[in-house]
Amino acid sequence: MLLELDRYYIPTRYPDSLPDITPSKAFGKNDGQTAFEIASIFIDKVKEIVVV
Repeated sequence: MLLELDRYYIPTRYPDSLPDITPSKAFGKNDGQTAFEIASIFIDKVKEIVVV
């Protein structure tokens, strides 16, 4: 699950990592929604562990 989220980190943080394309062209709304959902699940799991 986190590997899926990891694929967004470098290209969106360092736009020059994508040759001949900008992050806004490489990733769409669905990618953003997917990343948000994965991050939300991860944050909830961490909260469960930390709050115990």
